Amino acid sequence: MSITVAPERRGGGLAGALLRAGEDALRERTGTGTPLIAVVHRDNTASARLFARAGYVDDGTGPDDDGFRTLRRIL
Repeated sequence: MSITVAPERRGGGLAGALLRAGEDALRERTGTGTPLIAVVHRDNTASARLFARAGYVDDGTGPDDDGFRTLRRIL
């Protein structure tokens, strides 16, 4: 899963709303039990907080050589 919000629109809760909408749409198509993956750069603390608040957990496999770590959640 990837979410990008324009810099001038950040800080207003838009990313959280987009994440919930995406998860809701996926849930309608697949039901529950679908694994979700978010790849977050170690320096992107705002993104890490967003996914953590939504229940994603670090799977312990990163960061990789490029500084990305993988967060997972079951829908």
